[in-house]
Amino acid sequence: MDWTYKITLFLHVIFVATWFGGLSMMTIWTRKAMKGNPTQAQKVESLRSIHRVNLTMLIPSSVIALLTGFYLYFSIGLDPTPLWLLVKERFASIAILVYILFFTFFGKSLLKKASADTDQVDAGMKRYAMFLNISTLVLLIIIFFATTKIS
Repeated sequence: MDWTYKITLFLHVIFVATWFGGLSMMTIWTRKAMKGNPTQAQKVESLRSIHRVNLTMLIPSSVIALLTGFYLYFSIGLDPTPLWLLVKERFASIAILVYILFFTFFGKSLLKKASADTDQVDAGMKRYAMFLNISTLVLLIIIFFATTKIS
């Protein structure tokens, strides 16, 4: 292994960990924002903050994890490719792209709707929380396959 592979692997692990930890915290934050009896203004502000963190931290982390993952995948060059690596590469790529598209476009439209119509806030936050839960679970499954290296 050369030094570029080792540095890329380090970066990949750091950004996957950042993304996973951030998703977990965002899920907790979203659920907490819905509990109790917050005002609609507080819900909208929480939603804005959650979406801003997603756009500025989690989406860039997921993109860097995707790019470093591609580099690692193509630099290994195993033939035939083991199952764990195929699952990680294919499933993770799709999961990251869906995550980026969903949170970028759905989050933006949800913020517009929430700012204009306060009735949309509760339903939107529940969908946002559900997608965060699903994203965390999918990432956990990918991490499981990557670490156990099931063939």
